[in-house]
Amino acid sequence: MYVYSNKFLIKDEYQRLRENIRILYKQFRSPLLLIHNFSMIAATILGIIHGIVMGIEEEAAIFGWIAAISMIILSFSGFVIWFKLKPIWSNRESRKFIRFLHRQWLFSGIFCVFLFIHLIA
Repeated sequence: MYVYSNKFLIKDEYQRLRENIRILYKQFRSPLLLIHNFSMIAATILGIIHGIVMGIEEEAAIFGWIAAISMIILSFSGFVIWFKLKPIWSNRESRKFIRFLHRQWLFSGIFCVFLFIHLIA
């Protein structure tokens, strides 16, 4: 929302709204990042526990394990970015590359497709 407010609210009459959005963004960014990290850790752990408990007897289990593996890869890449690449965030070009790296469209797509197949199978 912050990026879009800078992009689309360019008239002078929206300057106060843009400033309020910027203040809210800076205020909530850090707590939301912690929530994001902890929820991803919890979801990954619960996915692995679910796979272990359910076993591999079911036909749909392979789809769940593929989803869990892609989720582990996404979690691992997020932590590598957070702990190893954080010092170079000050450079704008590096930040763009890091965000692109974290999105990982391939693994995110694999996760969504195989999780959906696992749920309906």
